[in-house]
Amino acid sequence: MIVYFTIIAAFALFFAHYCAWDDFTQIGKDERIVHVKQWLIRAAISVAAIVIISGVGEVLTLRMFGLMSVAVAFLFSAWFRYRLNKLRGLDWHYISGSNWYDMFFLWVGEDFIKQPDIFKAQDAWAKWDRSTEKLGGKIAYATEIILTLAAFTVAAILGS
Repeated sequence: MIVYFTIIAAFALFFAHYCAWDDFTQIGKDERIVHVKQWLIRAAISVAAIVIISGVGEVLTLRMFGLMSVAVAFLFSAWFRYRLNKLRGLDWHYISGSNWYDMFFLWVGEDFIKQPDIFKAQDAWAKWDRSTEKLGGKIAYATEIILTLAAFTVAAILGS
């Protein structure tokens, strides 16, 4: 079981690395990035990889597929963001407001961490500052790492 997890994790890291390079190239050419389209294509490739890798080892159940999908999604996201930020010369914890996923973490950082009083909280969808970007990025990484490790751990327990 650990061998399959390792292969799946290696695939997620390699694929995220490639996708970060691809986005970096598009940004360098001033091409518009269509987040939803690219997300759907990348998700389909990841799902196919999970099915192929797990199916070959005959370890794929619906529960295992779900756990591996969660693990791969969050591992991919963390490594993709890290690599894209490094390629662009940005801080490792930078996130932008260009997509709903990052906006969620900006919102959590602004409204629940910086301004915990829900009645006085600012609308992070409309305004945030550099400290919110850093805080939101750190919250995103922490969430993704915890969910990746949790999914792999539960899969290991259920698979043994």
